[in-house]
Amino acid sequence: MLRVPNHSQGPTHYEWTPAELIRTNDLVLLSAVEALLTEAHIPHLVADRNVSVVAGSIEALPRRVIVGDCCASEACRLLAQAGYGPEELPPTAGEPPLV
Repeated sequence: MLRVPNHSQGPTHYEWTPAELIRTNDLVLLSAVEALLTEAHIPHLVADRNVSVVAGSIEALPRRVIVGDCCASEACRLLAQAGYGPEELPPTAGEPPLV
């Protein structure tokens, strides 16, 4: 579910290019990141949440937290301030995530 804050009375249309924030199998980390992003009103999407059900209930397939590229630097800064180290932050130069 894409969570986008709506501070206006009228309908709002958001367009954004997705950027992967983290990729993890750790459900506690995923929950914490979702809570941080929701509290900071940063729109996000958790992708692949139900893929393990389709793949036979295995936990080998990581879930990804997707944010808009316009919010990616703010989201990274938020995670860093919350104490999450470089292993949870997005990779650089197109490398796959380390989580």
